[in-house]
Amino acid sequence: MKQVNISIHPFSALVGMAVLSIVWVSAAAMPLQGSSSDRDVSAIENVNDPHPRDYVILRGNQPYTVPSGRLLVLTSAGRNDTWSMSVTVWVDGVQEVYVVGFGTGNGWSVSTSSVIDLGAPGLVVQSGQVVEMFAEADRAWGYLVDA
Repeated sequence: MKQVNISIHPFSALVGMAVLSIVWVSAAAMPLQGSSSDRDVSAIENVNDPHPRDYVILRGNQPYTVPSGRLLVLTSAGRNDTWSMSVTVWVDGVQEVYVVGFGTGNGWSVSTSSVIDLGAPGLVVQSGQVVEMFAEADRAWGYLVDA
């Protein structure tokens, strides 16, 4: 078997680490719109593992009304196509989540089935509110809990 020697140029490694650090710090500094910091999350504080019957998948172009007496906790959002690099989640006509730049692509070509975690505890949507995503390929995942 032929031995292959790989070497990394020190300056290239340093520049790569600097760029990664800048991206990481920038992403961490951007809060999600409508984050749970301005919503009541007391009902979900003691939820460990929701029952499988309570899991919900929302699809674009299919409005979802949170059932009476329940809260919807959205935990992630993503797409199942390569057309766009963003997902927008609307609650009662107000943009609550706007996720940009997931996938590992070049320009507008992203990997399929890209998903972003919305962070703990997730986006809490109240009973009776309507959740929408207008792009057919958009998806959001979450679970229902008692209000």
